[in-house]
Amino acid sequence: VDKFVQAIKRRFPNVLLQWEDFAQNNALKLLNRYKDQLCTFNDDIQGTASIVVGALLSAINASGVPLEQQKITVVGAGSAGVGISNLIVDAMVDAGLSREAAYANIFLVDRFGLISDKVSSLDFQKPFVKQLEDYPNWQFADSSNISLLETVQNVKATMLIGVCAQGGIFTRDVINALSQNCPRPIVFPLSNPTEKAEANPHDVLDWTDGKAIVGTGTAFPLYDTGSGLRRIDQVNNSYIFPGIGLGVRAVNARRVTDRMFLIAAKALAEISPSKNDPQANLLPPLKEVRAVSRHIAQAVAKEAVAAKLTSYESLDEKTINYLIDEYMWAPVYLPYRKKA
Repeated sequence: VDKFVQAIKRRFPNVLLQWEDFAQNNALKLLNRYKDQLCTFNDDIQGTASIVVGALLSAINASGVPLEQQKITVVGAGSAGVGISNLIVDAMVDAGLSREAAYANIFLVDRFGLISDKVSSLDFQKPFVKQLEDYPNWQFADSSNISLLETVQNVKATMLIGVCAQGGIFTRDVINALSQNCPRPIVFPLSNPTEKAEANPHDVLDWTDGKAIVGTGTAFPLYDTGSGLRRIDQVNNSYIFPGIGLGVRAVNARRVTDRMFLIAAKALAEISPSKNDPQANLLPPLKEVRAVSRHIAQAVAKEAVAAKLTSYESLDEKTINYLIDEYMWAPVYLPYRKKA
């Protein structure tokens, strides 16, 4: 891998390198090794985190619970789950919370239950480790294996994110417990393929009388609300990485920063259908992905210029839009005529 990266840097010094589908043990290691050497990002870690936060910010409008008051349980504490959690922390800090308070609002559950001081944890999970002495009123059967249901009940969770690939782990009991904590719980079973999804979104909606705000990682059929059919939001990286790449390349940014992914998430939330109608979808339909990507690219390009990561000292919005439109590929093929 290192030989490849060094060769790419020599041959294409302005390259944007996107890491995709690397194993969990290697993904974060490679990102951390190279992110300060060239313009690069990992879509599975950073792109996933960005789309989840974008969908979360969109869901906030409908949930009735402000971001800084959300109690979030993330099931699956690998690189994707921790990447999502880190960007949620950044979003909460951006909303006005201290970083310490933001970490306190997020609870990671892995194969041995809640990540706490009673179980072993990895270095990248450490900021989220809970000290059980801080929660003297919690009730659980085994401090070294606090279950998902016990976590949701004790935390009074308002949002569930699943990236553990354990099909059906969001049981009816778990969803019912979640529903006790807020009028419209947010449930994102993001694992794929379908059989590994933490819950079927149709079940979640049925169990909550249609009140849950649901996004999935894989495609599901339309849901019959009783008054019509509704699209299930697919919280997919394809909403994010084209706009990141376009914005970065349009202004020839030297690096891709973590903040760009928060900026992209906020830009996506700005054009959420639910912004004007709490009952509407969280995400625009994918057929609008070009417009979505352009909007995100504008925000990312502005951030790159503001962070002094380009050769431009300043760019007005009109110039940024021009550069993006010039760089953006149009899927149109010109007709060819055979010479006489």
